[in-house]
Amino acid sequence: MFNVIKGWFGEKKTALSLWASLDSNVYHRFHDIYVPTFNGTAQIDHLLISRHGIFIVETKNLKGWIFGNERASQWTQNLFGSKYRFQNPLRQTYRQKKALAKHFALDEEIIETVVVLTGDCELRTDLPRNVLVRGLGRYIKRFKYRVLSDSEVISLVREVENHKKQYHDQQTTCAEPSC
Repeated sequence: MFNVIKGWFGEKKTALSLWASLDSNVYHRFHDIYVPTFNGTAQIDHLLISRHGIFIVETKNLKGWIFGNERASQWTQNLFGSKYRFQNPLRQTYRQKKALAKHFALDEEIIETVVVLTGDCELRTDLPRNVLVRGLGRYIKRFKYRVLSDSEVISLVREVENHKKQYHDQQTTCAEPSC
């Protein structure tokens, strides 16, 4: 239960960071989006849609030293001498990107993925530039080229809003385990 609360807090911290650092007239923010995959769903912590692209943001609330490799299936958290392994969040965002592109018929080239490590953690290995411990808004603002027209942004925002509403309605009205 503690990990669920810790994860929720990390996601709220990231949502607040996005709200404070990005103009809501330029970046449309969605949180906790579920996208169907071939074997279930992919849960996206934060999704940003703008003329500068689509951004998937995965949040991990961690403490201690973090060791990882871009291609490894798992990373390691070293906390007070104890080691804990967790799924490589870059692999998570890769799966999320594939699911999002397929479900909304998007070109994967306009989707950027970002991993944000919140909490008191320190990266102890070199990781790609899209793995951050700070500066999420600044990182996203670095993408300045227009890759979507205003009408494409509006259309996609509506699609995501409808999808989120339909998914939420389905989850709240379905009481059977087979749903």
